[in-house]
This record gives sequence, C-alpha cells and structure tokens, in this order.
Amino acid sequence: MKLALIVAVFLISSVYTQTFVSAQESEYDVIVIGAGIAGLAAANQLNENGYTVLILEAQDRIGGRIFTDNTYNIPLDIEASWIHGKEGNPITMLAEKYGATTFHTDYNSVIIYDTNGDEIEEDRSDEMDIIYCEFEDFYDNLREERKKTNESDVSLQYVADKFIEYKEMTK
Repeated sequence: MKLALIVAVFLISSVYTQTFVSAQESEYDVIVIGAGIAGLAAANQLNENGYTVLILEAQDRIGGRIFTDNTYNIPLDIEASWIHGKEGNPITMLAEKYGATTFHTDYNSVIIYDTNGDEIEEDRSDEMDIIYCEFEDFYDNLREERKKTNESDVSLQYVADKFIEYKEMTK
C-alpha cells in the first residue's frame, strides 16, 4: 500500500512539474538546489561558464553548515570554521575571490583541556598527539581502500568507530 501511494504521488508530482515547467518559459539554464558551499561553488562555476543560474535555498540564509552566529555581539562559528588544505582547495579560491578574512592556525600553540576544564599536562598531550596521528593515518588508509572498491564516503563517526575497533584488536 505504501509503495502504491509513493508511486502515485511521484506520478502526480511529475505530471504537475511537467505542466508547470512547460507552461512558462524558463529564464535560467540551471537551477541549483541548496545554497551551502557546494551549491554556491557549483552556481559560481556554472555562472563563470556562461550559464544563467537560479539557486533555491530552504533556509532563511545562505552558507549551509558554514554559519557564524553574532547573537551576543561576538562572532561564534557554529559549524564549519576551517579551510583544510589550502593548496588547490576550491574553498580557498572562493575565500580569496570574495575577500574573506582567513587566519593561519598554529597547531603547535594549542592548549588542550579535559572535560573538567583543567589543562592537560604536556606528556598526556603528547600521547594524544600520537593517537591523533594514528587516527589520521587510519582514516587515510580507510579512504584509499574505499576508493579502490568505489565505496561511498562515510561519516566521521563511522571512521571513529572503526578506529576504536582497530585499537582494541591491536592492544
């Protein structure tokens, strides 16, 4: 029953869409769904190649996961806040093109705190660095293995779970 309902809704919506689109002339060559960074980059590239583009966004702002909240009169990055891999990164090129202010992160000057807010001693911090490097290597290897078999991307949670399993097996 559910499948029949889904098929019926799909058929009705496709007929409606075809009627709507054919009833008026389009002013755009391409419609991009979503004004997150991928949608904006796609629209930018299409526009640079001579296409007229319409971007549709469901939220009341652009940027997707890239969002800075200024509620308390200080900028607070809610989600995406770093451009990783500056060389050849299309995000870097967009930031430069539109004059976005960027800062270099010096990972050697980081202070790490535990869940109680106490600073972690340097020797424990060094141990954490080693584990982090192992995690990065594990992630890189997993990504390369998945590329060879044409498997899709995975979440960071998936990688973390697999890394924990790996660490438990190698104890």
